[in-house]
Amino acid sequence: MNRLRYRRPFIVSAAVLSAASFTACSDSSIERVLANDTGGYTFDDFAGRTFPIYFARGEEGENLDDRAETDAGIGEVKIISETELEATIPGLGTFLFTCGAGLCTADDVDGEGGIIQVELEDFGPIGFAYSGIPGFLPDEQPFFGLFGFETPVDQRPAATASYNDEGFGVLFIEITGSDNATIDRLSCLGCVALEADFAAGTIDGVVFDGAGEDAVGGTLSATNTLDGEITSTGFTGTITADIDYTPDGGDPLGLTNELSNQEVIGRFFGSEGEIAGVAYDADILINGGETSFEGSMAGASLGADTSLE
Repeated sequence: MNRLRYRRPFIVSAAVLSAASFTACSDSSIERVLANDTGGYTFDDFAGRTFPIYFARGEEGENLDDRAETDAGIGEVKIISETELEATIPGLGTFLFTCGAGLCTADDVDGEGGIIQVELEDFGPIGFAYSGIPGFLPDEQPFFGLFGFETPVDQRPAATASYNDEGFGVLFIEITGSDNATIDRLSCLGCVALEADFAAGTIDGVVFDGAGEDAVGGTLSATNTLDGEITSTGFTGTITADIDYTPDGGDPLGLTNELSNQEVIGRFFGSEGEIAGVAYDADILINGGETSFEGSMAGASLGADTSLE
């Protein structure tokens, strides 16, 4: 897998969330950091700890021989101190950031010039990092990741939870065609609605529902749903995608979609399991009558049940 090429500054921002979460694809040997039963985390609680970071990302290509691609996975972030952190992201590399006044910088991993910049803020039981999504540095490489204190099994809700507050989702799509160098980047607010039944061991609902400008014109829309199973580490499951395209001035094409090679992992965060999130990737076959297109997608979504706070 090619590494991202940082031709321009790459911004990653960690922000305050009262509730929300995110996960990645395939379990990891990185030890999870579990929440205590008191909550009330500050940045000092993160210092000196190493967390799994659950991410979805895209890589812009160059041409037909260097295609764009998407991926999701689990990396590692170590908060060394208020002035240093180290992050390892599969497909990207390992970065040592030096921080000051909330802004952290590291050299380009491939030595091609430029820097990677990380904006770090105080946050609660989780932090999230993002770049290259609509509304935030849209010209940068698409990335979304989350790390934090995960909920122990015995501190999860006893019955049910509705993770439909403060929801947020991102989706990166690569479609093979005449332009193989671009990633479609979609995002949505208030679009996550997951229902968890801890007694039955199930979680399902909408993880993405949004639309945005297609890389080559027109509008791309997607509604992704999860049919999931709660596990000892979080949850997993199957994603169903409804992706469609509307040409400028035209009507939706009514495309159908088939997903394969899926990877889905979910996590619960916070002392009460008040945060739930999921990251996933898959290969896509999009059918449009006599024409079909292959591609891939990677997404991450987070939502909260504020009644559990």
